[in-house]
Amino acid sequence: MWRLSVPLLLLLVAASGGRSQVTRQVTVSLYTSQVDVVGELVYLSSHLKEITWVIRDSEGQLIRIAPGFQPPTKDDNGRAIVAGAIVALPCFIDTSGVCNPLPDRNMVVVSDASSTVLASTEPIYQRLLVIILDYSACNYSSSLTPDDVASTWLGPDVDGLGGVAKKFTQCSFGKFNLNATAFQSITVRASCTKEAIDQCSWWATYHIGDEGAVKLLGTNVFSTFTHYAYVLPPKMKQHCPWDGLALIPGNQIWLQSDRTNIESAGTIMQETIHSYGLWHSWRNGREYEDYSTPMGRGDACPNAAETSRLGWSTAVAGGDAIDSSFLTEPGVPMSFDLPATYITDDGTYLRVKPDWLPTYNDARSVSRNLYLALRVNKSGDAKLGSEFVNKVNIHEVNAALENGVSDGSYAIYKDRKITLIGLVTALSRLDLNAYKLSVYGGSWVGNDTLRVHLCRYEVTPLECPPLGRLEVLPPPPSPRSPPSPRPPPNPRPPRRPPVPPKPPARQPESPPPQPWPSPPSPTPSPPPPQPWPSPPSPTPSPPPPQPWPSPPSPTPSPPPPQPWPSPPSPTPSPPPPQPWPSPPSPTPSSPPPPQPRPSPPSPTPSPPPPQPWPSPPSPTPSSPPPPQPRPSPPSPTPSPPPPQPWPSPPSPAPSPPPRSPRKPPSPRAVCRSNKGCMHVIGPYMAHAWET
Repeated sequence: MWRLSVPLLLLLVAASGGRSQVTRQVTVSLYTSQVDVVGELVYLSSHLKEITWVIRDSEGQLIRIAPGFQPPTKDDNGRAIVAGAIVALPCFIDTSGVCNPLPDRNMVVVSDASSTVLASTEPIYQRLLVIILDYSACNYSSSLTPDDVASTWLGPDVDGLGGVAKKFTQCSFGKFNLNATAFQSITVRASCTKEAIDQCSWWATYHIGDEGAVKLLGTNVFSTFTHYAYVLPPKMKQHCPWDGLALIPGNQIWLQSDRTNIESAGTIMQETIHSYGLWHSWRNGREYEDYSTPMGRGDACPNAAETSRLGWSTAVAGGDAIDSSFLTEPGVPMSFDLPATYITDDGTYLRVKPDWLPTYNDARSVSRNLYLALRVNKSGDAKLGSEFVNKVNIHEVNAALENGVSDGSYAIYKDRKITLIGLVTALSRLDLNAYKLSVYGGSWVGNDTLRVHLCRYEVTPLECPPLGRLEVLPPPPSPRSPPSPRPPPNPRPPRRPPVPPKPPARQPESPPPQPWPSPPSPTPSPPPPQPWPSPPSPTPSPPPPQPWPSPPSPTPSPPPPQPWPSPPSPTPSPPPPQPWPSPPSPTPSSPPPPQPRPSPPSPTPSPPPPQPWPSPPSPTPSSPPPPQPRPSPPSPTPSPPPPQPWPSPPSPAPSPPPRSPRKPPSPRAVCRSNKGCMHVIGPYMAHAWET
């Protein structure tokens, strides 16, 4: 309400009269009129550092006070100036409707009603009007319909038994409700203004929304609502530095229409509760970081420090002000039974006033009170985070603001900076050294009811008894881990696959070694030099001397064991022993003689054994080819060498001695038995079988 107190009409004296002068005089008088703005002092919670102060007059109109204004602590009569008080502020009103306080006139408290705002114990039933703003003219269309909004607040059946309405009723135990019958949501299609769009002005949004609602509903219906919510189009988020706004104390909130706001019960609850004087909840020095309450970032009921302020819960009998008069002696604990906060609103928390600390009543320091409450994820706390479930949640608050000792006023709308500082599980202990207090989580004594012990100390927590003296601790569980090793047998089935493919089963396949017998020509003479194919010729006498055991006569001196020599050129005599990797000549004729050691067919196996690696000489045994030790598969021609890879060569050690015992049983039968034949390939021994 504006009250014209001193009409300073600066009449301009002009030489000649005229209409222009009258118009100018009226304009000047509007700019220079001093008025007393009378109404309730409130401020805007914009989630920003700067606070905007507002006066709401008796007709519900909001008058902004110029930016930078900070009300004094007291008026000229010594009365505290706090939010919620009815005040009168002398100021000039400019063309935009902003109150510019007079520098020589102070705010006066007409009535301090802040202490009685939440004193009523009668249940609250909000008659809420939700105004959906649609700026389609400038491409800022709304994404929500009135039905969408109704479902969000009242539930899918729009009966108040779901949605945000159900949450409020559960958390407050029926003390705070939404009137489902009176609830209404409408869409206001407004013209675009620079202040509303580009500047995202809450004040412009409020005016546009209210004017549009009055046109749609009429003044009489519009005035029947007790609270109002303004929902902005989704594209407005890029222009607005906030997710939600609320007047404290007040009956108006502003919301963005993205998923984290309008679709979140926690965000709607936070802005609604702001209107009743609560601020954000902290943790680890960070605002909003308490996920156990919607006043932080949670989606459950408010914590005990908040529900007690709202009048939704009471303390345990004898637990509303636990101070040194209760905890009289250090080291002597007190016990309480705490039911979970979802069970009842009566006797669900403890409030500790640690006045045993020397700084508690010192005005120069910030003292704190503590709130302890048991949280369980049921009913209104169904979506409580697992970190807080079945635990005693401990919060601290500013004691000076809570105890009503700040400037002699009960600062109900000031920020007490509620902060989560600890969690205690059953049969555990937490020492709060800053408060010289030990908190014990005891045993479960009933349906979601936990016994809690408190003990203060002077110097060290050791002054308080151990948990085992207060509670009967269960014995350590016997380890029944032995049955766990049994699962390993399960992986054994996969090992069976390697068992079926038995390599010996493939040995009977004689066809593979047949390629070896194929090389020998029909004439019996060439087969002897090729040791692998069992010499089919009936006269094995001439060929046997060529393989390694028969030529004992050649003196062992000429065959110096040169490392890894392989017969290179087709002429065996000149070829100098080249290293193992170099492949010999491409002609396959000469290589067959140096093929891997054929089973010694010579009848006299005794003399050959001393010469471990006498490589078979060239096809012409007459020439004294130096017995090149361990001739590797010489020719790269595929016919003779293919069998070399197939027998796995053993170690390069002189294997002839171990193979010598096999030679006696079948001296003449070279590769005719089923036992197999063996060739010496370089430093390795290769085996082949034929059936």
